[in-house]
Amino acid sequence: MASFYSFFDREPGARYTVRLSNCVVDKMNGMQEVAAAFEKAVGIRFGQTTPDGQIGLRYTSCTGMCDQAPAALINGLVVTGIKPADVPAIVEALKREHGKVGGSVLFPNAEVQLNLRQPEEIRSAYEQVIASSRRYNPKAEIRGVLVQEMVPPGVEMIAGMKRDAQFGQVLVVGMGGVFVEVMKDAALALLPVSRARVEEMIHALRCRPLLEGARGRPKADVDALVDAALRLARLGADLGAEIDQLDINPLIVLPQGQGVRAVDALIVKKGAAAHDRGRTE
Repeated sequence: MASFYSFFDREPGARYTVRLSNCVVDKMNGMQEVAAAFEKAVGIRFGQTTPDGQIGLRYTSCTGMCDQAPAALINGLVVTGIKPADVPAIVEALKREHGKVGGSVLFPNAEVQLNLRQPEEIRSAYEQVIASSRRYNPKAEIRGVLVQEMVPPGVEMIAGMKRDAQFGQVLVVGMGGVFVEVMKDAALALLPVSRARVEEMIHALRCRPLLEGARGRPKADVDALVDAALRLARLGADLGAEIDQLDINPLIVLPQGQGVRAVDALIVKKGAAAHDRGRTE
């Protein structure tokens, strides 16, 4: 299943930008074959944009998803497990989007549709998702689909709580999304915490300029981020005897006054086995 992230912006002049990693680990995992398939299907080289401005191909030093390669970032949508044979269908889907307002792209092997704005688009997306699921597993028991708010772009953060065997419950706030393991930019504090302590944690982060409106970006709703971290800390204190870990990643921090949105969350019950861990999106 594809996961949605919003850190990467589209390339100027291109409606859709396909980014592939050129790091050594990714290349060893089949990225070169996927890149060649994209160049053949689009008809341009990486570093170029189609004459109609529809599709741009770009390399990036690392997607932060080396363990999921081959993977692509398409206007912030993370598509993993791509095979060269999948590429023509992906490109064709992007070409069909030309000139549309809203709409969505259904990627091969993915059960996610994005940017749905009209009731008829939702109905069509439902039919496509159900059909795709039945093709994937004709015997599957399908109980319905999940329809959620499409979260607009913002600053991707992580907020979480984890039980340390020696020190007890620890609050974590840091840079989230696909960059958690790459940037390792996080601040920790033992519970309980005050509002002033959470503000200090955020101020100490290397990603703080993104929250403050770096390079023309709007200033993020830091107050809402602090509120969310405090509520998470209180939840951790209340449920401390029942859970070992609680992560919200990404927690999208929207522009000032617009709050935050939890896009994905993980809760690990105390003593739970790996297959009992609960994730919600």
